[in-house]
Amino acid sequence: MSTLPSSNRIGFLVLTLLLSMISSVQATSEFSQPLQLEEVAIGNLLTWSTTSTSTTTQFVIEKSIDGKLFTTIGEVKTRKREEIATEYSFLDLSLGESTAYYRLVCVSQTGNQTHTPAVYSSRKTGNLLRISGMTSTVTQSPFVVHFESVRQLPLIATLKQIDGVEIMRYLTQVVVGDNKIVLDMSAVPEGFYQFELEVASERESLILQKVKPEKVLADGYGIRN
Repeated sequence: MSTLPSSNRIGFLVLTLLLSMISSVQATSEFSQPLQLEEVAIGNLLTWSTTSTSTTTQFVIEKSIDGKLFTTIGEVKTRKREEIATEYSFLDLSLGESTAYYRLVCVSQTGNQTHTPAVYSSRKTGNLLRISGMTSTVTQSPFVVHFESVRQLPLIATLKQIDGVEIMRYLTQVVVGDNKIVLDMSAVPEGFYQFELEVASERESLILQKVKPEKVLADGYGIRN
């Protein structure tokens, strides 16, 4: 097998590096907002936006615990908007770990892929609860939430008006693993409410909207894992 002379190999490596840098710049220039992470009560919220010149047709969201081995946790199709930045978001509800890395795989129409730089999350405390599914937060009745617990603990579930006035309160014991709460909202009038789950010093909060039956989403689900 023939090999390139030393000077040619150096030139080839330099050219490869330059092409890699150009490709990286082109991919980065498609973002009007790079990938950002916000730690919210029920998970890690990823947000980003692209320009109208973006050639990406699909985003694959990848996650890693050690920053080396990434696995796919979701996909988002792109939406074309002429001359306007398009905003995207993805909520990761899996919080059994205290640290995590996230990145996007940008897939073009021709199948070319570009990875964004990873963003890092280090939550101060690992969640005792992980919400794994729920019916739509725009609901008639009942509202159902599924969650996993890492320990057997007493739980307080409360439904409040937006101004903080408590309407309902449930006391129950959650088990290790899968749990479900069914919130009967048939007696409350239409409007917005705050639903809270509290265990130990941890509190998860959701905003619910009670509506007429015809306004409920067709499949009845807002989040599914």
